[in-house]
Amino acid sequence: MPPKRVTVGPATVPSRVGNEGFLTSAYRQLTASENATIVRSILVFGAAVAFLHSSLGEVLIPPYVLSFCLFNVKGAAADGLLSL
Repeated sequence: MPPKRVTVGPATVPSRVGNEGFLTSAYRQLTASENATIVRSILVFGAAVAFLHSSLGEVLIPPYVLSFCLFNVKGAAADGLLSL
């Protein structure tokens, strides 16, 4: 008995759905709605660190702390305990 005939269809092009690049995948994950709160929290934290690291962060220091530190440094320098 001869084998049954197998019909072969036209060749198909593999889809690129599962074959996306790293940057595309990362962008899709960052812009996904279920990750919005985490991404927003990381951005706010980064902005806060950048603000505190800048010279504008000195606005948050109370004035008496700054004058107290400067007075102690000048006093220690006058006593010869600290060389400026």
